[in-house]
Amino acid sequence: MPPSLINARHLFLLALMIGGACLAHTLYSWESEATANYLASHPYSVSSIHHGRPLLLASLAFLPALVGLYYCFSGLLDRYLLKKFLSIFMITLFGFILIWLLLELENRPSAFKNNSFSILEISNFYLAQMPFVFALMAPFSLLLSCLYVLGQLSNHREIIGMIQTGRGFFRIVAPAIIVGVATSLVISVLNFHWTTWGTNYKDGMLDAAKHDTFTRAKNVIHAHPETGRLWFVGLFPSGHFEGDPLRNVEITTLSESVALQKRLFADSASWDKDTGHWTLQQVREIQLADERIPKVTPIKEQVIIKDWIETPSELISKSLPPNSLGIAEINDWLHNHPSSPWIDRQPYLTQFHSHIAKPWTSLVAILLAAPLGIVFSRRGAFGGIITALTLCLLLFFSNEFFVVIGENGFMHPVMAAWGPNIIFTILAAFLIHRRLNGRPIYQTVKCFLTPR
Repeated sequence: MPPSLINARHLFLLALMIGGACLAHTLYSWESEATANYLASHPYSVSSIHHGRPLLLASLAFLPALVGLYYCFSGLLDRYLLKKFLSIFMITLFGFILIWLLLELENRPSAFKNNSFSILEISNFYLAQMPFVFALMAPFSLLLSCLYVLGQLSNHREIIGMIQTGRGFFRIVAPAIIVGVATSLVISVLNFHWTTWGTNYKDGMLDAAKHDTFTRAKNVIHAHPETGRLWFVGLFPSGHFEGDPLRNVEITTLSESVALQKRLFADSASWDKDTGHWTLQQVREIQLADERIPKVTPIKEQVIIKDWIETPSELISKSLPPNSLGIAEINDWLHNHPSSPWIDRQPYLTQFHSHIAKPWTSLVAILLAAPLGIVFSRRGAFGGIITALTLCLLLFFSNEFFVVIGENGFMHPVMAAWGPNIIFTILAAFLIHRRLNGRPIYQTVKCFLTPR
């Protein structure tokens, strides 16, 4: 091998490592600041878990260097397969993202044209959704890329040539498995916080286009057992920790005997994180205790309350659906809401394990597609592709179905999250076994599905 080629590969690997280190430093600084702001506004969070967010995000910057390290020190055939598979995967993924972006650009401008959003804010709207879009599109891109590359190699008889050199099944599909593992790791990190954060950012900005308030939730209800206050918040802004006021607030105070005492109606309510004071604007109070006729006080421009112990993060904690929370946020919810007859923890436990298990669907898709993508005759190529697509669609559907029945308590959360991956991994092992033994796969599946 020419020394110049070795030096070029080494220089490319060095460039990836230096670029990854610079990007990791930037991401770590940015996420550390975001984490500090989050913890300041969410005092009941498990801080040790959230402090891992900057480290996880920064670690993604070194993933290209790790793949480059594998490429640099692999053999000629492994490098050829990795480059071929990775290029098709990137093209397919870019195509899916481009289609999604075109659909978004066609539908969303109507929501923004009557609002004063800048180009930067609209760009952030789409960039914030990239983690979710990547997690959604990457498994399909891996599946199609694996089928295309292995099918092309089979049609050109390159697979037969590789086998004749002594390479086995796993040596041939190793580059695809490496990319599948890397993709699963990326999605696992993104599911920790950023996929759900992106979708919440999207929903909040769309609400800002309608209500001029960047909302995190709407129609929030919270009952505080210690103070006897029942809160209702019409619009809950995302920037409440920065002082953005809660809109359309109603606060009902109950006595120990659960009798109505008074009600406060306010156009807005803001909380100061430094002093812990609540500031209510345009306040109207109705006294209900010991009065046969309710007493309505005149509207006050502003009321400052210094002894309320509720915080905005506490008010919203029970109102967020589990599918809008990342792993870190669900862990906070589970920590702050222990087992109780009045609290249903099943949906949150199911989503917690689902966020951990679902990224590995990418690897399972590779294992399913690999034995069906390798064919030794033109007759079985189309049937193998159809079988692989069908099985993988069943895998993606079963992931959603199992989560639904897990959230409703019909299955243990761990089994609901990991069940599809386990079932289809066993099926993939069966298909790989038949491929290794030279037995037909498509015909077997066809005979199994066709009634006699």
